[in-house]
Amino acid sequence: MFIKVLSLAAALAVAAIPAASVKASPPGASDHAFVEQGRRFAKPAEPGRLPIAPLPGPGTAATLPVLPQLAPEDPPPPPTKEECRDEPDAQTQPGDLSGWYKNRYSWCAWGEFSAPGRDVTTGQIVANFSVDFTVIGYGNNGARQFDYLVYIDDVDYSGAGVNWAAATLGVAFAGCNTAMSCPSTSRISTVPGWQAVNTAAFTFTSPEVSGAGVQLVDSTMTLSLDFATPTQPEWVWGAPGGVDVAKSPIRYDSASYVGRARGAVFPLYRLVLEVDLKQSNQDESALHILHAYDRPQLTFPSWLGKSVPGKTEPLTRMYNDTAKEGNRRKSEAMCAAVFGSWNSDLDNCDEFPFASTYEGSRTGPETYNWGERYSVRLIDKTDNQYVGNTLLEVNFYRALRVLDGDKFYVTVLR
Repeated sequence: MFIKVLSLAAALAVAAIPAASVKASPPGASDHAFVEQGRRFAKPAEPGRLPIAPLPGPGTAATLPVLPQLAPEDPPPPPTKEECRDEPDAQTQPGDLSGWYKNRYSWCAWGEFSAPGRDVTTGQIVANFSVDFTVIGYGNNGARQFDYLVYIDDVDYSGAGVNWAAATLGVAFAGCNTAMSCPSTSRISTVPGWQAVNTAAFTFTSPEVSGAGVQLVDSTMTLSLDFATPTQPEWVWGAPGGVDVAKSPIRYDSASYVGRARGAVFPLYRLVLEVDLKQSNQDESALHILHAYDRPQLTFPSWLGKSVPGKTEPLTRMYNDTAKEGNRRKSEAMCAAVFGSWNSDLDNCDEFPFASTYEGSRTGPETYNWGERYSVRLIDKTDNQYVGNTLLEVNFYRALRVLDGDKFYVTVLR
């Protein structure tokens, strides 16, 4: 990924920003911005009283963060910074920190952060600091590892009562638990420091215990921003720890039954298996699923009021070979009762929901105590095996690390 670094057009000059230029409300802050209120309790420092940190010269090379390294067989492409900021669902705001999941292995969020400073004597806003933030999270298919990359852009400030060269912005992640390894969870830098290098990179892993099985580890990583003026004790900014601006649940696993022996995914991504009615290698399966959804009266077993889950009610992946075989035996018995004998070299007994789900022909009634909410039909053998093996098992369960108990939906493309 290519990282852009903001250059400095001019040196900071505290004395050059008159207090009269500060607006009555936080400049540039929208209704969606995260706000960390500041209060000044004593006489502000005189302009020039505090030392100004030297700024990088034109020839100073910025130190870029380490880019996330994904597994050799990369998951689907993550969003670029520009793609994330063009996605309305990625914008976070107070009360909604969820962001946007591009796929099972990537998540991003963006928003605005503002720190207006108010003089407690006059009640007037006499300083303001604001930035735009973007954060991209990367999962992994092959390692128990998450990477996060944070961008801080459009740094803006005003007000003569703050020594902006010494003021700091902290970027921090919370959510690391005892089953995780988090070497670094924050970057705190001065305003000039963020203008010189506008990124921060973090890596969070979960060490595997040999022979301990699937080893699911869940957490929620929360990003916060915190503005401070550590050299000016007369200023108090918000509460300790800053303001939470984005949040993403994560999951590590060591489930070798989905191909690669370990991985890291964003579990809130909505899993959807697509079966295409226009493709000749899957059209009979697609038509069967479509009829099960929209015309259940045309499917077997047939009963009044029948409905089949998978469209609006999710299916649940089941990793249990014995139960899976039980579903198949019951479905084939229903096919034989309805269609009689068939040439197994040409046709297969297709079942939906799939035998590998808890909603299958046998496990559905046993698990949920509901009626016969499934459908069977004789379809082309090649079609049936392509959908069951290639689409479902390889391209979906394995590629997206769909584990036992994970919910998913099935949609028919027309």
